[in-house]
This record gives sequence, C-alpha cells and structure tokens, in this order.
Amino acid sequence: MRWYMDSTNSRSGGKGTMRIIADHGVCIGAGQCVRTDPSLFDQDENGLVKILHANLGEGKLNSAERASYVCPAQALKLAYE
Repeated sequence: MRWYMDSTNSRSGGKGTMRIIADHGVCIGAGQCVRTDPSLFDQDENGLVKILHANLGEGKLNSAERASYVCPAQALKLAYE
C-alpha cells in the first residue's frame, strides 16, 4: 500500500491539520476526483490521482470530502495530522 499525502487545512475542530491522502496502490484511474474538482485533482501519466494544491481552503476541503466519497476505489481519505 503506497500512500501519497498532500494538502492541509486548519478546519479541524482543534484536532490538528486536515490532510487529504491518496493511495496509489488502490487508485484505479476512474477520474471521479478530477471531475469533482479539476483545480484540486489531476491524473498522472498512468491515470493515477495527483493532488494539485498544498493548502485546502474551505471550498477545497468540501471538494476533497466529496471526491473521497465518490471515488470508486476509495483511494482518497481525509485525516487529521
């Protein structure tokens, strides 16, 4: 399992910094994340998810949550740092 960590946010309710995590080991390249927010996600040359922004503002956090929900491989997770 290979985890790729990127992106942070301070909307954490005192729990720390929010991170979005992409697992390239389970990503199937369906592209639902890119369709959810192409300004936050892209796909690499192999079709695997790429996270484009280091910081998640309020709008980006909502997009990241939605992308995590719609990912058919469940390759995206949100976690507190």
